[in-house]
This record gives sequence, C-alpha cells and structure tokens, in this order.
Amino acid sequence: MAIRLRFASAPEFLPDETVLHSKPFCRFISVKALPTYRLFLPLPPLWSTGLYITNRRFFLVVHLFGCVTQECSAWYPGKGPPTDPEVVHVIRVGVLRLLGPYLEVITYNPKRRCRWLCAPKMRWRFYVTDPDWLRETISQGVLGNRVLGDPSTATASPLHRGHSLAGR
Repeated sequence: MAIRLRFASAPEFLPDETVLHSKPFCRFISVKALPTYRLFLPLPPLWSTGLYITNRRFFLVVHLFGCVTQECSAWYPGKGPPTDPEVVHVIRVGVLRLLGPYLEVITYNPKRRCRWLCAPKMRWRFYVTDPDWLRETISQGVLGNRVLGDPSTATASPLHRGHSLAGR
C-alpha cells in the first residue's frame, strides 16, 4: 500500500484518474497484515477518514488534526505505476453483529516480504453503510465501465461476491 504523508487537506489524484465514488466518512477501519492488526476509529475533528474509488485504484485518506494528510492506495490489476506494486486482489462484503456491514479489500504486494511489521497480503475492512454499492463501484473501475449501478454488468464483474483478481 503506497502511503504518503503531506500537509494538505484535499487528496491528490493523477491527471487521467476519474473519481467514481467518494465516501467522506468510515465508521471504523481494521487492517490485518500478519503479524500486526491495526484498528482505526475516527475521532472528528482530531482524526477523520475518507474513501475514494477511482477508475485506477481505491484510495484511503486520513486527516490528522486538520492539517496532516495520510494517503493510502491500492491499484486495480494493470492500472498502477511500476513503482507501486500494491494490487487489489479480492473484494467482498460481510456483516459483523457488533460493527455492522463492511467492505473487505485484500491487497497483495509481491515486493513486501513477511517481516515484523507487514506481510505481502493485507486485509482492509471498511465499516460503512453501503458496502455492496462500494464493491460494485470498484468492480466497475476494474472493468473500466463507467455505467454504475447497472445490474446487468454487476454479475459479470470479476470482483462480484468475493472473486479473486489473480491472473488478470
């Protein structure tokens, strides 16, 4: 996952990148990359999170104290720069009784070796109110189809119901 810290409030996108959907607030985020497990609970105005889905990647933006921005992104297969090999591998949705519905994004970075901090495979869970819509929007970004919410293309998606992108 490419992580960048900077002093700005607005996220920075590439010139050929189109925002398909933005989620300005996530209730809760968990990240699992063995052997570590991280939890993020937004505490506005001290700490807030936002999720952007573009035609090339999904993009997490964390604002600290309103002046420091941390950006984390994972690219769709074949759409990322060669310097950042973090690729979205699996997308699925689920529900936890205590925290509610979530979008799960599993990424893979072949250059990241298993160390004490992070493994090559990373699991992100975003606890939001509409994870199905987000999953379909990411699927549309992977396919390059700009028609969002079309049920006829939803079943053809490689990410529909947790399918893997391996080999794409």
